[in-house]
Amino acid sequence: MPSRCFLIGYGCLQFLLLLRLLPWMLEQGFSPSFWGFSFGLAAMTGCGFHLIAEQRLLFLGYFPRHRRLRLVMLLLLATLNLARQGRLWVK
Repeated sequence: MPSRCFLIGYGCLQFLLLLRLLPWMLEQGFSPSFWGFSFGLAAMTGCGFHLIAEQRLLFLGYFPRHRRLRLVMLLLLATLNLARQGRLWVK
């Protein structure tokens, strides 16, 4: 049980961190360094699943669950687009 509480806290912390950095990230444009947030996105998704399973704080569990999964897919598609354009690797 304590490890789940840590996961929930970590997931919520990552969500708040991403919200704070979102304007800067959108201003800079996509780069492969955005993959540094993929672990936090996965933790937030896991956090949502744990909250739903435990029937606690359901608004945090249901609301952003599918959006987080879509963000990971968006990272993948944006990275593939950079590779297609030839801008993924430093020359």
